[in-house]
Amino acid sequence: MESHIVGGDPIDIELCPSAVLIYNLGSMCAGSILNSYSVLSAAHCFDHNSDVEEISVHVGSQHRRDEKATIHDVMRVVVHVDYNKATAFAADIAIVFLEYAITFGKKAKKYNGPLSEVGLMKTKLRYIPLSECSKLHGIPFSPDMFCLYGDAKHDSCKGDSGGGVIWKGFLVGIVSHGDGCAGKNKPSVYVSTYYYRGWIRKQVLYHVRYYCDHI
Repeated sequence: MESHIVGGDPIDIELCPSAVLIYNLGSMCAGSILNSYSVLSAAHCFDHNSDVEEISVHVGSQHRRDEKATIHDVMRVVVHVDYNKATAFAADIAIVFLEYAITFGKKAKKYNGPLSEVGLMKTKLRYIPLSECSKLHGIPFSPDMFCLYGDAKHDSCKGDSGGGVIWKGFLVGIVSHGDGCAGKNKPSVYVSTYYYRGWIRKQVLYHVRYYCDHI
């Protein structure tokens, strides 16, 4: 989380306990706890490696290498079948299923509706209509995307990929991609969780059946 959120403010992990870190063969992404055994993240976080033996989820991390965090092994990663098909970063969504359940507490909570050297960070961004965002970037975007802009002062950045976008207490999006960080007239692009709510539910229910059949 260090040196990623641009123009943000420090926030204690206890105020956003659904936030996790995902380490994947030397790279780092973020994610949001869905329930005790699953984490929502971005599909592109697994482009370079899908071997679960090389992936771990760190729960309760205030900093990039937080010794107090709980480390979870991964059972399987499900990337949306339409990822990167309609356009670049389309369906940039994945669910990480854990080997063992997360123990919830002040520093670890599932999402119930309602990052820098100082550790975990937050920032506020404003909504930009998708058509306007597409013109600013000069490329087409798919309908599962939305754009947010911090007037070249605030932004998500590298390492924030897969992290959650919270609006009025709801997890509405996943950090996906952008053209640099906090660039002038360059809003960042996010994936709509509402758009994929049916897919998320289907994958979680399937995993419950899959897991129960193998214990």
